[in-house]
Parts: sequence; structure tokens; C-alpha cells
Amino acid sequence: MNIMDHSVFNSLLSLNSYGSKQFAKEAGVTRTERVNVVQLDSIMDEIKVGIEDPRVYLKMDTQGYDLQVLEGASGSLPLVLGLQSEIALRPIYEKMPDYLTSLAKLNALGFAVTSIVPVTRDENMRVIEFDCLMVRDSKN
Repeated sequence: MNIMDHSVFNSLLSLNSYGSKQFAKEAGVTRTERVNVVQLDSIMDEIKVGIEDPRVYLKMDTQGYDLQVLEGASGSLPLVLGLQSEIALRPIYEKMPDYLTSLAKLNALGFAVTSIVPVTRDENMRVIEFDCLMVRDSKN
């Protein structure tokens, strides 16, 4: 895990050249740490203990790693009625998908956009990232 000057930028991924330039003051790597990464599917049974009819809202804020989270949640996704993913118009991490790739994947998994809220803007007020709130598409 890359630990940055400001923890909001901590990520399993490294900043790309755009991210490094755009957030030079906030996102310098101060150190790296080893972390355990587990798939949501491997802990979902534990999470839903005592909940008779789980209705899951999945909030992902993994700094460019949301699609990998979904890969590890394929068995749990039928329980997810809504989700939130930070999607990049301008990716700031290496190997981070852009918004078109992210939206296509989320739509293919059966989710539809209910809200898009800007999170980060550049000095010219162009959106870099936004929070995308989605609900299970009624067609699925």
C-alpha cells in the first residue's frame, strides 16, 4: 500500500504522471506498507451473520481499485442493491480505469446510475473524479 502525505490518496496503485503533477503537494509517497487483501466473497457470510434478509449498499473508495473489488465480490453481488464507486474522468493512478470502462463494467453487472457527484476538480474547474451512485437495474 502506498501511504501518501494525505491519506485520501493512499492506494494499492501508484500515481501516474498526471496524478503526480496534479497532486504534487498532497500525494507524495511517504512509505509503503504490506497489507492483506481479501475478497468480499470470502467474508460475506461473516458480515451477514444475524441479518435475515441482507440488503447491501457497497461503498467502494479504493483509489483506483474498485473494479478489482467487484471481481472479488462476484458471488456477493446479488445481495447488492446499491453501490458507490469513485470513477475517474482523468485517471490519477497507474492502471486505473477511466469512467467509460468503469461505467460499462458496472452497467454490465446490472447497475444503473442514480447520481453523479464531482469529488475532485483541477485548477480550471474540470472534474477529475466523481462519486457514481448506482442501484440495481430493475430490468435485471
